[in-house]
Amino acid sequence: MQKVKKNPIKDKINFENSYSENLSNILGFQYKKLTMILLNEAKTYLKIKLCFYIDVIFTNSVEIKKINKKFRQINKSTDVLSFPNLTFKKPKKFNTFELNNIINTVIINGKKYIYLGSIVLNIDKVFCQAKKYNNTLRREYSFLILHSILHLFGYDHIMNKDEIVMINLQNQILNNLKIYR
Repeated sequence: MQKVKKNPIKDKINFENSYSENLSNILGFQYKKLTMILLNEAKTYLKIKLCFYIDVIFTNSVEIKKINKKFRQINKSTDVLSFPNLTFKKPKKFNTFELNNIINTVIINGKKYIYLGSIVLNIDKVFCQAKKYNNTLRREYSFLILHSILHLFGYDHIMNKDEIVMINLQNQILNNLKIYR
């Protein structure tokens, strides 16, 4: 297991919840705190020291099917969708000097963030897949959110070799956080 130094830079995550007002109670954990931990651990592991802004939208199977059809022309429900704001030929390793050169920034209270993109998570699938794969809700949620965060950083799994890299990275980060299968 790779030992990494914690990342002190605070990011901003905007949560939009059309699923349930009591999502933390339904899931049984503090999803906002866990999402920030996952983002910070990914950044630490990838040695990224910039501030990011991400939208995380919680929805259900009916709504994500509509979104999937609209943006990907796939008429079926899915577990999670990622909408990166930046495009990369290869996964991006950011350097601090790049922040001033990136147009896609958001300024909140005088602090500049790179707008990384949006994650749309189907909470119905979190429940279904947790049961199917014999995972806790926390583990399934973490897997899907981290998977999307890596997509926002430019990782993909279209090619088999890229899928292996992405899955290994996901597993290493989840293991560092002691979030096991």
